[in-house]
Amino acid sequence: MVSSDAGEPEKRKKKTGGECCCVAIELPVFTGDDDTERRNLSTSTKNASQKTSKTPGYLFTYYNTKITEERKAQIERINQQVRDLYGPLLATVNASRTAYKAMVRAHSPDGGGSAAAFVSAVRRDPEGATARVYRTWMRDVLQPLNERAAAIVVDVRVF
Repeated sequence: MVSSDAGEPEKRKKKTGGECCCVAIELPVFTGDDDTERRNLSTSTKNASQKTSKTPGYLFTYYNTKITEERKAQIERINQQVRDLYGPLLATVNASRTAYKAMVRAHSPDGGGSAAAFVSAVRRDPEGATARVYRTWMRDVLQPLNERAAAIVVDVRVF
């Protein structure tokens, strides 16, 4: 086969099909004289396959990082909501518990601050001094703390 132009590689024509609808396809023929054509083809194929093989890794890393960051943000938001609710609620409940223990310690008939002795004294004599102290503490100290705890739970503003 003879090259029509000295600078172009030799090409051969291949006919496919029958005479009426055949198409001539020109295929490059490597002469072996110039290996640069073969190297260029090999390099471009290698570059394309490297780009194609890296793309799924980049996509996976991008989406995995995105999902992880969204989860972290969601968990942080939930933790902040829990702190906003349970912080004040815990403070109120602890104040209520401390006030009750102080009342029992101060007004228990056995002098030792026993809650069982205090409760039994209130039940034994509902009109006695211990019962009056209990009602006063409930009305002035403990019930406002209970109402505050209820308000914290009911009036929570979720943002």
